This record gives sequence, structure tokens and C-alpha cells, in this order.
Amino acid sequence: MKKTGIILSAALLVFVIGAQSADAGYLRGKHYTLEEIYNVTRGLEKKHPKLVSIEEYGKSVEGRPLLAIRIARRDGVKRPEALITASIHAVEFTGDRVALAIAEKLIDRDGADPWVTSLLDRMDFYVLPLANPDGYARASKRLNRGFTGRRTNAHSVDLNRNFPYPKGIEPKNSVAGSHSKLSPNYLGPHPLSEPESRALDEFVAKHRFFVAIGFHTTGSHFVYPWACHGEVCKHKQFFESMGKAFNEHQKMHKYKVHQAHDWYQTVGDLDDWLYGRYGILSVTVEVAKPGKRLINPIRLINPFWWYNPLKIEDWIENDRDATMRAIEKAFELTGGNPLPEQKIEWRLPQ
Repeated sequence: MKKTGIILSAALLVFVIGAQSADAGYLRGKHYTLEEIYNVTRGLEKKHPKLVSIEEYGKSVEGRPLLAIRIARRDGVKRPEALITASIHAVEFTGDRVALAIAEKLIDRDGADPWVTSLLDRMDFYVLPLANPDGYARASKRLNRGFTGRRTNAHSVDLNRNFPYPKGIEPKNSVAGSHSKLSPNYLGPHPLSEPESRALDEFVAKHRFFVAIGFHTTGSHFVYPWACHGEVCKHKQFFESMGKAFNEHQKMHKYKVHQAHDWYQTVGDLDDWLYGRYGILSVTVEVAKPGKRLINPIRLINPFWWYNPLKIEDWIENDRDATMRAIEKAFELTGGNPLPEQKIEWRLPQ
């Protein structure tokens, strides 16, 4: 009986590996390759040069460009600024699609959709669809061979554990953050040690963002600071109001709105840093839920599919307008201005 089980397991493994090798497109689904993200991003400027400009705000460890899409009127008026980021974790591909879909709607519907037009009349948008291009490139290449799971940058650092965090705070477990280079949640040698996180911080410092939305996958959550500890943040009601507006505009599936630490602790989290240091109403949207895709054994063994949905378009439709409405709510709450910096003693770069 044991021999039969071993033979059947081996046969299943061969089938899975063979199926993966034979049909990488099936395993990738409709998720973009690295080159496609860059092409789509740069294509927006070529298509709408009067509204869109592309800025390279830094380079990755391996020298890949970090690109920001600026969507703003060229009328000389200084407007409040909203920030959208995605793909800070290499294997979480879906976030970039939602971020780019928001950019595309703002660009394509300006002048045709009164709501979109009014948003661009009131604020400028900056979309950073690919915060970790080296990790994305590695994941994309491995996905062509049928398996990928790592989400770090080229130095094996989890970029969403690499931002400054309050002194006196330590990770409760390895998921919250780890000082070990072998951990998938490695904090790095010190905060902002990585060119990607450092470039993002320097980019934010040059602007006056009042809101930031970061796309991750998966889990169907809308989470806000604090992530590093369980204390209630000063602007909980603001975040809850944003979450309510977000929920009201979701068309298929409502996400849970709550403090990030209530889910699990994260040390060196981008939202905590943007909120505490720059006064930005910064939240994370965990796009999609596992769903039925994991029933398929070929997908079940590939961590990529634990994070990314099959029907990307459904989740774009679910979250695109909801995100835009959450940004609008943040504008209404703040008047488009950052909140005061909080008095926190941070662990800063050495």
C-alpha cells in the first residue's frame, strides 16, 4: 500500500511539473510580465502627453527604473496630491493591475465622466505601479517555469519591513519582521537600507501627499495604522470613514475594514511610516480572496496562486472605483492637506 501511495504521488508530481512546463501561460493567467508593465506605464504618457508624465524616481538594486505616473492638469494650479503604490511584494502581481486600471480610468474618462473630471479638477494623482521591479522580474521569470513564491527584493529584503519604525518596538514573530537574512520577512540591515524603499521615501518627502493607497494581495482587507503595535491611532475615524466609502463602492465583494495590527503585526510597514512621519492617511488594500483557484492541484502547489486571482478583471472592477472614492473621502476629511507629523522617536537609517 505504501509503494502504491509513493508511485501515485510521484506520478502526480510528474504530471504537475509536466503540465507547468507545457503551459506557462496557463500558470501565469492574464497577469503582466515585467516588460508589459513598463510598456503599459510608458504608453500612458505617449497616449496622453497633455495629462500624463512619467518620472523615474530611482533605481532598484539591479538598476531597473522605478517609475511614477503623474496624472495632473497642466494649468499651473497647485493641487493636493494623492499617491497609489503597488507590487512592493514581488509575487503579489494583481496590485499593479488595479493601480494601472485606476490610472487608465482617470486618463481615459477625463472630460467624459463628470466624477473623474471633478477628481482631476481637485487633485493630482501619482501612481507607482511597480515598487519592487527586481523581485517582480525574478517572480515573472520563475513563473514561466511554473513556480514562484519569494516576494523580496534582490537583497532578499522584504521592502514592506524596511521602513523606519518606532524605537522600543520589536517583531513578535518572524512574520512581523525578522533580523535573519534567511527569512522571507527580513527587515534588512537597517531601515531604508534598500534603494527601492529609500527612493520611495525620498519621493514622498518631495511632495505633500494627503492620502496613500498601497495594493497588496490577498485577503480582502482594508487596513490602516498602526501595524507595528495595537494602540488605536489618532485618526481612526478618518480611516474608518475612508473604509466605509470604499465598501460602499465595491461591486462584488466587501473587504474587512480594520486596524492592521488586529490582523497581524508588521514592523517597518510603509503605512505606519507615511502616516506617522508625513501625516498621510495611508492604507493597504489586500486585493481579492483565495477562492476556487486553489482547488486545482497544479495551482495549489504554486504559491503564486495563493496570492493572485484568476479573474483579474473582476477584482479590478470590484476595487478600482472603490479606491477612487476612498481617496475622495480622504480629500473631504483633510481638505487635501497632510496631517501634522506625530511625535515619535523612530529607528532611522544608520
